[in-house]
Parts: sequence; C-alpha cells; structure tokens
Amino acid sequence: MTDDKPVETAPYVADQPATPAVIKTARELRYRMLADPHRPGFHFAFPEDDGRPGDPNGAFYANGRYHLMYLYNHADLGFVWGHVSSRDLLHWRHHPYAIGPGEGDVGCFSGGAFVDKNGRAILSYWGLWEERGICLAFSEDEHYDKWTKSKANPIIRSTESGLTETVDKQGNPLVIGSSDPSQIWRKGDKYYLLTGNLQVLNKIGRADDAPPDQQGDRLYLFASEDLEKWEYLHPFYESRREWTDRSEDDMCPSFLPLPSSPDGGEIELKKIGKELMELEITIDPGAATQCGVKVCCSDDGREETVLFYDSAEEQLKCDTTRSGLDFGRKVVESAPFTLGEGELLKLRVFVDRSIVEVFANDRQAIGRAVYPTLGGRGVKLFAKGGEIKVASFNAWELMPSNPY
Repeated sequence: MTDDKPVETAPYVADQPATPAVIKTARELRYRMLADPHRPGFHFAFPEDDGRPGDPNGAFYANGRYHLMYLYNHADLGFVWGHVSSRDLLHWRHHPYAIGPGEGDVGCFSGGAFVDKNGRAILSYWGLWEERGICLAFSEDEHYDKWTKSKANPIIRSTESGLTETVDKQGNPLVIGSSDPSQIWRKGDKYYLLTGNLQVLNKIGRADDAPPDQQGDRLYLFASEDLEKWEYLHPFYESRREWTDRSEDDMCPSFLPLPSSPDGGEIELKKIGKELMELEITIDPGAATQCGVKVCCSDDGREETVLFYDSAEEQLKCDTTRSGLDFGRKVVESAPFTLGEGELLKLRVFVDRSIVEVFANDRQAIGRAVYPTLGGRGVKLFAKGGEIKVASFNAWELMPSNPY
C-alpha cells in the first residue's frame, strides 16, 4: 500500500496472533482509505484487490440485517464473492468472503440469493470456467458466515463458457445461456431460476445474418423440485426492438413480485399463523379502498379467507370464495360499517380450525365456517387503492379449552 517494497505476509492462522507485517499492512490500508479525497463517505465501497467487474450480487434480508455480496478478483485466489451486512444500509459489517475457487470452481461469477421459509439462504452463481455452469451454495448459520456448495454442482452444466448446446423435446438443436443466473424463487412445489444470454449472443446473435430469435437480450427459464435436477422450460423473456437494440444482453437478471396495482399487492407475516389463534390489528386506512387481513392461507396461494373493511362501500366483509377447494359457501358476506373521520380500524380476529370470526371496532362482526383442505395457516396483511399504516399488530396462539 506504499511505494516501498511490498511486505510479504504468511497465510492467516486464526489461533495465532497477527504478525507485525500484517498489522503494519492493515494500518497502512486504513490510512490510505481515510486519506483518499474521492472515496465515498456513506455509499458502500469495498476495500481490497481488483473490483472489476464489480457486480453487486446475492442481496437478501434475514434476521434483522440486509446482506450484500459483491464480486471482486482476490489477488491470491481469483474471483470471489465478498460479503457485508447492515441494519440500516449505511453502516456495514464485513463478513468472510462467501464463495470462491475450490470444489470444482476456478472462480465464482455473478448470481443472486434467495431465503427460504426456514431461514436458509441459497446463492445461485456462475461457476468458472469453460464447462462448469450454474452452481448453488447454502448457509443456515445465524450470521450467514459459513457457506456450503451443493454436491450437485453444476446444476446446469455448460458445454462451453456460459453457453449450453443441447436439443429440444423434438430433437432439434437448442442453444441456451448458462451464465449469471437470477435469484431462485419458489412457486407452488417448484423452484425457478433464470439465466443470461451474453455468451449465446456473442456466439450466434451478433452477425448481420443472425437468426432474429437469437438477436438482442433474452432470458431462459429453468425449474426444479429438489434444487439438484433442473429442467429447461422455455424462453422467459424475448427481445423486442422497441425496448432494446439488438446488441443488448440480459445478465444478472432479477425476477421479483410486485403489487397488482401501483398502490396495492400484500405482506406475509412469518411464523404467525396457528391452528387456533387470536389476532388484534389496528390500522390507519388512509386512502385505501380496502384493507384487512387474510387468514388460513395456503403456501401456494390457492386457499385463503379474507377479512376486510371496504371504505368505498362502507362495509365490513368476509370473502370465503377461496376458503376451501371443495366444501363451504363460496361467497362474499358483508355488513354495514363506517369509520368516523380520523377513526382507526380495529380488527379482532379469531381462528378456530373451521370457524373464522372478525369483530370491527366493537360494533360490527361476521362469522363463517370454512373448510380449507391444504392445511394453510398463513397470515397476510393487505391493502388496495392506497397505502395504510399498521399502528399495532398482536397475535396469540390459543390452547383448546373444550374437554373433548
């Protein structure tokens, strides 16, 4: 870090004190950064080695912290994923680098991150080089400091760097991308993943006479039931000239849920739902036309019972049209209910297996029998037509009191 001859240092050993050379180098690095007049003051900037290409990767939120991975060329190892976390997106704690060369990887290029409902984080990344392909790594410890690469890597194998040549179901030649994957997401009983197309574009899509369906940006969709065996389904997104020109590629994609309308779409409350429970919710409805809570929600979204205030129609409502797949009345039941000016909505909800009741501001109530068949216990807050503010939310698990 100075103009002097570099100080050679021995490999770091955790149970031994740092050598004077290591301390000197660390101090000089700190002084150099503090003296740099152009170094950002509150935007995160990584401190070491060669940042090119510098992709931010693997962003996720878990256990009260935001986690961010970043790609850099480690001077001694090759391309690795650095790892930092923050409670406020301003102050950052450095973790050990997450993934790097080893276990078949010459280096690790860009990808994404996914946290499942049990708190396990999954990194999807491009394993280097040549015939490697798309790989996964997992972490379940509290601070996500320790990562284990999947024994199934590469889950999507390249036939050359970042590109896979195979055949479709009819036996016709098929060329798809196998580089810079998206984060994984889950819907129903399957996991999904997207891959980028830069290497496909470079190989067959840039020539003047290139097939139109290989020009420009494109994404490829894969699915899996177990995170080990992945099946290519079809193009997920295909290029259109009114959006991008034919030279553009799609790398490091993200596919994220958005509200069904600009001012709507819904918050799932983790680890709340129980077979027998009481909920107490206080909401400032603001400009929302509908707001309330969904209970008995199945993981795949097919079953739910919706309890809400409809300000446009001045009614308390209970929607059981999707409460069960087979049994029960599929109706929207309503009762007159109006909030006074400035009055908060106070919902008290009871779930007792097949009985659901909602009480609003101690002056209106609806009760229904529901018959969910998918075992769903999910709880979600929602709003439509505008934003709401949740002043308080309390949940209690109830014990059975009937003697038999």
